[in-house]
Amino acid sequence: MKKAIGYLAITMLVLTVSIFLGQHSVEFFQSTFSEENQSMGILGYMLTGGGFYLWLIVFLWMSKTQIEKATSLVMMLVCLAGELGTAIFNMYTKTMFDAGFTLTEGDIKTMYLLVGALAVAHGVSLVVKFAGEQIAEAFRDDDKDGVPNFLDRTPKGQGQG
Repeated sequence: MKKAIGYLAITMLVLTVSIFLGQHSVEFFQSTFSEENQSMGILGYMLTGGGFYLWLIVFLWMSKTQIEKATSLVMMLVCLAGELGTAIFNMYTKTMFDAGFTLTEGDIKTMYLLVGALAVAHGVSLVVKFAGEQIAEAFRDDDKDGVPNFLDRTPKGQGQG
C-alpha cells in the first residue's frame, strides 16, 4: 500500500511539474510565432519538456553504447534547461507586460538564439545517436601511425613499422 501511494505521489509530481512548465513553454513558443503557426507551440515543447521525456526513454531503453548513453543524458539536461528557460522567460514576460514593460530587441534576439541552439543540439545529438560509433571509428587510429582511419591510405593492420 505504501509503495502504491509512493508511485501515486511520483506520478502527481511529474504531471504537476510537466503541466505547469509545459503550459508556459507552449505559450512561449505560440507567442514567438505568428497566428497561422500556432502548432509551433507543441513542436517547441517537444524540443524542451517533451524532448526531455523522449530522451529519457532513449537513455533507458535504446542506448546500448557509451556514446548513445552520454548523448541521451546530455540531451535530457539540454531539454530540461530549455524547458526551464522557455517557461521562466514566458512567466517573466507575462509579468513584465502586466506591469506595462516591453521586451527589448536584445531580449528577443537572445531567446531566438537560445531556441536555435536548442534545435542545433537536437540535430547534432541525433547524428551522434545514429552515426556516433561510425564517427568514432573514423577518427580512431587503428594502425597507430598517427593518421586517423578516415585519412589513412595504409590498409588496416599494416602500420608504418
